[in-house]
Amino acid sequence: MNATKTVLVIDDEAATLTMFRLFLNAYGYSVLTAENGETGLRLVREHHPGIVFTDLKIPGMDGFEVLRQVKKTAPETEVLVITGHVKKQNDGGISFCAWDQKQTCGFEPESVYKR
Repeated sequence: MNATKTVLVIDDEAATLTMFRLFLNAYGYSVLTAENGETGLRLVREHHPGIVFTDLKIPGMDGFEVLRQVKKTAPETEVLVITGHVKKQNDGGISFCAWDQKQTCGFEPESVYKR
């Protein structure tokens, strides 16, 4: 797979994975999916995606730990932590982890690759 056009989505909800796959496929991206952080990290090592979307609340390691591990393994990979559960302490954690981009509403996949 072409890493610059490959996206990995990590989420424990099948409907969310399907939505991301359909949306990103429509824009020409190859989409890998994982239901937990451990599987996601294995896919990062095997396929070297250009972008990783990870849910904050997933079984096993959370999205912050996925972010840390991806940046150790593949520092060039863009990581976006997504969540439907925004609380004040989450914003502090996000700042501490220095995540790549904070999108609060709306998203254009090309905007990540143009950075």
